[in-house]
Amino acid sequence: MLATENFLRSGRGWRSGPILAPQPGVFFMTDKKPKAKDQTNGGGDGKISVEGTNQELRSLPITIHAQYLKDLSFECPNSPAVLIKQEQPPEINVDLKVNAEPVADFKENSYEVSVIIVIKAESADGTAFISDLTYAGLFTIEGVPEDSLEPVLLIECPRLLFPFIRALIGQATRDAGFPPLMLNPFDFADLYRRNKAAAQPAAGNA
Repeated sequence: MLATENFLRSGRGWRSGPILAPQPGVFFMTDKKPKAKDQTNGGGDGKISVEGTNQELRSLPITIHAQYLKDLSFECPNSPAVLIKQEQPPEINVDLKVNAEPVADFKENSYEVSVIIVIKAESADGTAFISDLTYAGLFTIEGVPEDSLEPVLLIECPRLLFPFIRALIGQATRDAGFPPLMLNPFDFADLYRRNKAAAQPAAGNA
């Protein structure tokens, strides 16, 4: 029975980057990155594009049967004071966990993939908010070799779920009286590699 976890925790939480506010009333979590080089064929306008016909488009070996919110809690222990006194964007700390488990009573090669995110926002006046969200999808994975199944479940599946998680978090923070928190996309492949590397010494010592 497969029950794999990809868990990343660092200190008070994994930090996606500083909070910037390029637009009034909106929080963005982002890391400063160099601008992409012009990858066009000499056009010089910096545009990058791909295209393909129906015959050329290749589907992933993943079927999404359902996606759903399993749990959402949002606490603002210091409201309304934290809303009144807030002068600087809060420091955002994120803990992320991905679980994948088979769903034998649905159909063959089916799995539930859950993404659990805990977000804590700290300001100079105390905790601004704490959010705990679990969002999941029911997937069927077909035609994938056994040694590639785990990366598909823990990288590709949560990557497909993330835009909906991002929207839910943004709406929840807005409804709580804060500017919407726009999470930067997570690198699930990097998280997977780090966790696998961290687990290897432990397995060797067992």
